[in-house]
Amino acid sequence: MKNQVLHRKKENTSSWIMLLSFLLTALSIGPILLSDNILILSIPFLLLIPALYCSYRIDSFKKSIDIKTYSEIIAYTQGKNVDELRKKRNKISYFFEQFAILTIFIIVFVGICVLSITMARFFM
Repeated sequence: MKNQVLHRKKENTSSWIMLLSFLLTALSIGPILLSDNILILSIPFLLLIPALYCSYRIDSFKKSIDIKTYSEIIAYTQGKNVDELRKKRNKISYFFEQFAILTIFIIVFVGICVLSITMARFFM
């Protein structure tokens, strides 16, 4: 039980680091694209490194405990039995769930980038 709590804390921390890293990357796009210095263009890529590392850790953890669907993730974080949900897996709905999550993430990320560019133009 202590091991599970420790894993949950690590994954929660990784999730927050990943979210913050993606947010900072998206917010940095506007001022950096409008900058004249070419070396500054590497900043968004450097800001993405923690997000990519944390997403790799989270995905490895999900694979190690055989959690795939959103409902399984929620059940695991709440300490509920995941075995029943594993039996109900549907490959088609899993694909569409992953596609929807990725699509929403991309839309939000691009939206923040556009907002960042717009605000940078306004203030520069």
